[in-house]
Amino acid sequence: PDVLAYAWGSAQLTGLSRACAKPTLLPFSVEKQVKHICCAEDATLALTMDGQVFHWGRCWLRHEPASDAPRCLPELRDISAISCSPSGYYHNRRRSIGYCCAAVTRTGGLYTWGPNFSGALLHEERLVSRPTLVPSLRGGWAAAERVTHAACGLDFLAIALRASRRAPSEIDGATLDGVANGGQGEALAGRSGAGACANGVSRVLSCGSFVFEPPHALKEWEELRDLSLRSLVAGSFHCCALSTRGELYTFGDTRGRDISNGNLLGHGDPEEGAAAVNWAEGPPEPALPRPPRRLQSAAMGPVTEVSCTTYATLALSVDGRAFSWGDSDGNALGHASRECHTPTLVPMPAGTRVAHGDLSYTNAAVATDDGRCFVWGGNSWDGGIAQGRNASGPTEIKWSGVPDCYQCSSVALSHQHGYLIFHKKP
Repeated sequence: PDVLAYAWGSAQLTGLSRACAKPTLLPFSVEKQVKHICCAEDATLALTMDGQVFHWGRCWLRHEPASDAPRCLPELRDISAISCSPSGYYHNRRRSIGYCCAAVTRTGGLYTWGPNFSGALLHEERLVSRPTLVPSLRGGWAAAERVTHAACGLDFLAIALRASRRAPSEIDGATLDGVANGGQGEALAGRSGAGACANGVSRVLSCGSFVFEPPHALKEWEELRDLSLRSLVAGSFHCCALSTRGELYTFGDTRGRDISNGNLLGHGDPEEGAAAVNWAEGPPEPALPRPPRRLQSAAMGPVTEVSCTTYATLALSVDGRAFSWGDSDGNALGHASRECHTPTLVPMPAGTRVAHGDLSYTNAAVATDDGRCFVWGGNSWDGGIAQGRNASGPTEIKWSGVPDCYQCSSVALSHQHGYLIFHKKP
């Protein structure tokens, strides 16, 4: 087969119906040719090469039954990208009603589903029980624009748009019944404050709430206009935009609900130079999300991949090194920095060239092209897939590996389970 996926972790979460301490071939990946996997809280979404989406584990709405085996989401066809709220610790997590999901079609349409209390899913319902198409005019973008990327935070959604030269009728979600009914669709678009972009121009927008601030309607971040995007990735309270040239921009909240001991955005100590809070006058107003700003790090250089969890970010450089920043609890960052406000090198064994990685809770996993897998963290909060190693830094998971004709293409990680995906070499 051209694609193989290997799973490890707790039973009922891996899609194998049994616990696996080491990466184990996922038969489903052979049957369906998995292109990409993303992990939510005790759940998995898998995108196949033919554009189908499968789900297993806990449902996106907690009161709905879980699924032990992969089940196809019939509403989704011809999908090119998927996203879900990252799994990770935050205050009142156990009371959460579920997690948000998004899927982008190959023609630029956007589907969203899950809890929608902040309005981030661009639907009127507070609980979106099934994948539902977002009409472009309700979303607030022009009919000739197509969605290229989507990233789900805890209570916010970020999307990237690019102008399309095709007719509006060729783009999913380009029409809205309200347009023929007194122009309601245009009114909705106008209230968003997001204007259309000219041909060939791209833009990044967000809606919802990054942490404590009131939810915002869909708005454009002008700092990212016409940035050629490689990926758009969300943590629970912040977001990362990675360009095709390896430039990394971060925006959103610096601390999160539980006050991270490191800056989530990686731009240095956010309290440095800030005025002291006079609590006798009452609590301060919720901080507004920080706008996108390029992360400058001479040590890190251009970035090839970025991933986020609730309170930490992992970036991989073009020369195969791993850098992390954010909250260090439980050795989540893989290095010794206690208060980590900027990208800091993760010490890997000599000669190791990291190709892909992911984070979840205080756990992290990275892999080399040939499938060597290293994990770190898991030593705090609720532990996780990396716990019990008696080590604070990266340690290798010894397993049988894959044939030489395959190379690792991605890593996906949740609290108690993870995946390695391999593609056959050209």
